[in-house]
Amino acid sequence: MTDRLRVTGQEIDSLAEYRAFVEDLLKRVARRDAAVIRGVIELLHEARMRIAADLMLAEGWELHRLRDLQYLVERWLRRFQEEFVRSLTAAERVAYEEAGLAVEEPLARMRYRVPFADLSPYQLMIMQGFSADLIGGLVGDALNRINSALALGILGERTPFQIMQEITKILGEEGLEALGGIAVRAEKIARTELSRIASMATFERQKDAAKHIPGLMKEWRSVLLPGRTRDHHWSAHGQRVPVLEPFIVMGEKMMHPHDPAGSPANVINCMCSSDLYHPSWQISIRGEQLPEHIGILRG
Repeated sequence: MTDRLRVTGQEIDSLAEYRAFVEDLLKRVARRDAAVIRGVIELLHEARMRIAADLMLAEGWELHRLRDLQYLVERWLRRFQEEFVRSLTAAERVAYEEAGLAVEEPLARMRYRVPFADLSPYQLMIMQGFSADLIGGLVGDALNRINSALALGILGERTPFQIMQEITKILGEEGLEALGGIAVRAEKIARTELSRIASMATFERQKDAAKHIPGLMKEWRSVLLPGRTRDHHWSAHGQRVPVLEPFIVMGEKMMHPHDPAGSPANVINCMCSSDLYHPSWQISIRGEQLPEHIGILRG
């Protein structure tokens, strides 16, 4: 086994290929992320339109019709929960496997022979269960709020049209531009949990590699998008530490992006990732010019 790469054109090309392969895998995970979110929005839009259509026919309703609506709302939201969890857990399984490859296959291409242990199915199962619980809580909260609106209608304090407006507000308008409601909250859950599961799988592979490659480090990589990447994640871009030591991000110790040990402000909607680094590798993201509003040069 080769512990260090020789500084030659061939090895530098291998490292560039490693970077490109990792970036491609991360994009594949992101595309799967987007596909899940689109499916969620479509399900929500279908439920919203079905409920709204029933309400639009509700002029002159008698009070007992609100009970029918209550049943309709609950049935559609439960269907949304089941479909969402099914889509998300399938995507998480694939993201877990592909994120592991983001370490394993590039090292193999660079002629490192590292025996990797299988990714833990129990860890994956726990993370998927955690995601399912988050969605269950989201749907339960929405049902409680919708049922409260329906109760006010039964008490005669709101018209059917007002109830329709309230339910639409709770569910969220169609599309990712919704300003609140279940749609935006579901999007955040999907994005955060898919990213978390990918980061944890990458870290498991990094730990395996560190057992066989002396001096191996990890490097924090931020997606440098002006207006979208939070400033303290910009400043973490290029930070290197030994694989078994934490990054310091916004004063918090994090073993990898989306680490559950981080605060919500550090992990929700985070788009960062972690790459392997070794002092003998001569290509690095260090020294990249960061955007002007940050005003620093990593080097």
